[in-house]
Amino acid sequence: MASQSNVRDTPTLIKRGADYSSGKKRELIDWLLMLEQKDNVLTLQPSKNGAGTLLKNDDFRIDYQGYFNSNPYDIGWINLQVQENTPRKSNTSTTVITTYVHYQGYHHRRGRITGNIILRAMVQQAMHNIGEYSVFVSESQEGAIVVQNIPRSPQGLIKYGWGSLEDAKRIQGQEWNNPKKKGKWAAIWVPKD
Repeated sequence: MASQSNVRDTPTLIKRGADYSSGKKRELIDWLLMLEQKDNVLTLQPSKNGAGTLLKNDDFRIDYQGYFNSNPYDIGWINLQVQENTPRKSNTSTTVITTYVHYQGYHHRRGRITGNIILRAMVQQAMHNIGEYSVFVSESQEGAIVVQNIPRSPQGLIKYGWGSLEDAKRIQGQEWNNPKKKGKWAAIWVPKD
């Protein structure tokens, strides 16, 4: 289990439940669903450096927060955050949800994790008030061990769930049967409360 004392443990806004406006939550879901309907609207660059805003509207933005390795497994993660598109005040958070994307699953296994899958994960997060979500490609459930080592809090993400092949097929839709897409498997790891 990861022991990361230098990582701050700031709760996401969506985790506040009733304290987070249902109107804002609905606006976020609608925006993410609209983005998901478009092809290739969310693209992650192969560079492991830098940060910036990938997509935004008047109310929200999707920020690339950075890349990190999960040691000792040499598994890379891209940290994406949906932020309220407002100026940040001292000691306050604008992070609505955080999505960790398996770097190798996105960049080295082309077509298995797509921008649309990431957006679908974000929709599920918002709908179910899941503050942190991981999208990971694996041939088996044994990939769970690396999810425990995402350095989010001093204990890492200890609890997780398994998204079935049927879930992945449903998310990928017609792309699942595309002969140009070599992958016939995918896994979506979801931290649970």
